[in-house]
Amino acid sequence: EEMLARIAARDVPLMMSEFDWLCYIMDDVLRAKQATSARYFRWRSSWSRERGPVLLCYTIQKQFDSVGRLVQLRHFFRHVSKEEYDRVRLTDPSNCRPFASEIGDERTAAELNADWKADTQCGIKEMQEEPRGRTLLNNFAKVLKKRFEPLVQAAAKMKLAEASALQAQVVADDPATHSINTPGIPGPSAPSGTPSYLPPSNPQALAPSMPLPGVHNGS
Repeated sequence: EEMLARIAARDVPLMMSEFDWLCYIMDDVLRAKQATSARYFRWRSSWSRERGPVLLCYTIQKQFDSVGRLVQLRHFFRHVSKEEYDRVRLTDPSNCRPFASEIGDERTAAELNADWKADTQCGIKEMQEEPRGRTLLNNFAKVLKKRFEPLVQAAAKMKLAEASALQAQVVADDPATHSINTPGIPGPSAPSGTPSYLPPSNPQALAPSMPLPGVHNGS
């Protein structure tokens, strides 16, 4: 949260344009379980006096333990030519500036370098104020929704399965236990002669027409 807040306040020096950075972060989330990933970026040159753009192949190698936890992360950067960048852009666009091809940004290496200053000076807020920027953002939102949909569905199934398991355990521990009202999960049928509701813990919550033992309604 702090990182996102600092980026929004432009308090963090980004190595790429603001929109490219957002695309990179979302792509990294989707690749969280990949052991190795190699992507091509237009990057700010930290060693150049002009601090202009360079084209890089950025490789990440991850090592997981036996239960799937990340235990080691290694980063590698390799300078690439315009020709290599364009070749990857045409043959494997998903690994060349994440989401760019999917949202309609088909610029070549030369065009990206020429647009470097304009892109880095145009943040997401500024993109919303001009037609081309709004189109890219709208396309990006649609692609994100499609790409994250399987993850959202899997999370919903896991939550439902956990709730079902909990309810089954409660019933197994005490068969006379009344149904647990879990959204989307029908409760077990109550035993014969057993009320299908749990009475309120507060007697005052009962209707006045239902006198409690030892309590007389005044006339």
